[in-house]
Amino acid sequence: MRFIIRSSLGILTYIVIPLLFPSPHSPSNLLN
Repeated sequence: MRFIIRSSLGILTYIVIPLLFPSPHSPSNLLN
């Protein structure tokens, strides 16, 4: 159970951090 919470937090931070700090190699810029 704790492993599932940790993995979900990792996925959330992987998605949220590029949105807060846009960088040239972020997934959102690759889509455009």
